Amino acid sequence: MARVKHVSLGDFLGATITDSATESLHADAIKIGSYVRTAIGDTAHEGSSFIKKNFMTGRAIRKLTGETYDSVQAYFAREDHSWYIRYGVRVKGHLNYIARWAGTKHEFLKPGFDAFVATKDLESEIARKVEARL
Repeated sequence: MARVKHVSLGDFLGATITDSATESLHADAIKIGSYVRTAIGDTAHEGSSFIKKNFMTGRAIRKLTGETYDSVQAYFAREDHSWYIRYGVRVKGHLNYIARWAGTKHEFLKPGFDAFVATKDLESEIARKVEARL
C-alpha cells in the first residue's frame, strides 16, 4: 500500500508560516475566545434581568424577600467554562425555598428563559457583540 505524503496548508499555498505568525494566530484565537465568553456572559445577564422583570416582578415572592429575587443571576461555571442562569445564587440551601418550585406549575426560570430566547436572535446578537470588540 502506498503512503500518502502529508501536505501542510503552507505547502499547498506555496507559503511558509513563520513561528511568529503562528504565535500571533494563537494569541488572536485566545483573544477572540475571550470576546465570545464575554458576549455570552453579557447575554446571560440580560436573560436573568429579563426573567426578573417579566416573570418575578409583582409576584408575592418578591414582596416577601428581596433575597430570592436577587438570587436569579447569570454565573460562570469554571468547571466547564459555561454561563448559566439560575436561581438561588449565594442563598444558603435551607433558605433556598424557591428551588422547590423547579418542575412545578410555579416554575418561572424555564418559561422565562424560553420567552427571552423568543425575543432575540441569540447567535446574531453574540456575533455582533464579538465583532464590536474586534
